Amino acid sequence: MITIKPVKHPRYAFRATFTQGGKYIHRFFKTEKEANTFAGDKKIELLNEGRKHREITDDERRAIYRARGIATELEAVGEKFTVSAAIDFYADHLQTCRQSATVAKAFDEFIAFKIREKIGARHLSDLNSRLRPFVVEFGKLLVAQLTSGDIQRWLFALPVADQTRINYKLRVGNFLNYCIKRTWREGNPLDAVEKINVTSEAPGILTVSETASLLTHCSPDILPSVAIGLFCGLRSAELAKLDWSEVKLSRGFIEVKATNAKSKKRRLVTIPPNLKAWLAPLALKSGPVALSDMKHRTRFDAAKTAAKITEWPANALRHSFASYHYALHEDAAKTAAQLGHSDTDILFEHYRELVTPKDAKKFFAIKPTAKPAAKPAKKPAKKPAKKPAKKPAIQPEAAPANIININAA
Repeated sequence: MITIKPVKHPRYAFRATFTQGGKYIHRFFKTEKEANTFAGDKKIELLNEGRKHREITDDERRAIYRARGIATELEAVGEKFTVSAAIDFYADHLQTCRQSATVAKAFDEFIAFKIREKIGARHLSDLNSRLRPFVVEFGKLLVAQLTSGDIQRWLFALPVADQTRINYKLRVGNFLNYCIKRTWREGNPLDAVEKINVTSEAPGILTVSETASLLTHCSPDILPSVAIGLFCGLRSAELAKLDWSEVKLSRGFIEVKATNAKSKKRRLVTIPPNLKAWLAPLALKSGPVALSDMKHRTRFDAAKTAAKITEWPANALRHSFASYHYALHEDAAKTAAQLGHSDTDILFEHYRELVTPKDAKKFFAIKPTAKPAAKPAKKPAKKPAKKPAKKPAIQPEAAPANIININAA
């Protein structure tokens, strides 16, 4: 219905009031004729609108019943649900899908972006290896269509240990955060994926005797990188990029440049005296400290075998450094700074094994033993050949009594 009433207003004399879309609406007019003309047109419009929506299909009716059921369930737990809100949400989702990209396409762009960022080769390789199975599973889907349930089912079906599963989850999270920044989806579905709990175990480290034996059996071309890993705790990726020009033996530190550090922050790592003794005979002015991965692995495996180390703990060089350094100095902040950590939490959670200060002193006292080359045994001097004695012209009949026959004696 449309009602028309006179009003007291400086500019208008009449007001038309009606409802449309569940809202009261007012329109003002200067004359009653204008108001009546508007009312007639509006009645026709409302009637046509009513006829258009008069018939509700069976599908629409079922949707309304379902919506009412959902609303009742949610009201019981203090949540509000309306059909209008659901329609608006889904319309926004469709709009996001229209501007989204497939998982396969998004992955290619993500890797290209990381290459432009000049991330390390190891990091790039890890991203590729962790995300490839994810792309194989979901490559044809739009990023906006990924759900928490789909990702959780895939993640927990991987035939890997829980810690490895966490690593996969982290890489997928990196990828999805990139997609969100590109507005390919809203919200990270990983937020609703079940948490993976791993029992924290003490890190494996080398004993003092194993460390000494390993260094003794390292060939000269891998000895510097192994010794730096043990006594300075550099990461494998940092060692792979380290140049001799960054090893300041005379000044007593190694410079880990920001471009080579995982944290992208430059740091100076102290060279202990025993490490200086290992490096001094082999140090160069410039050039890579470490061999390529393949060459290093071959020689390193040979050194481990020669040192009779049958079980190699994960990240043993860095873990050994952290454990022995902390035991020696009893200063968590100092050890964390050497490792390149912003706080001590990671040190205590992942890198520290309990060792005694006595063993720590032995560890940082391991130095190369200079063995003098064995001198060749002296050959006995050749005695001049005896000349046969000349027979006297006249043989004596008998030797004098005071002459002793030495040979006979």
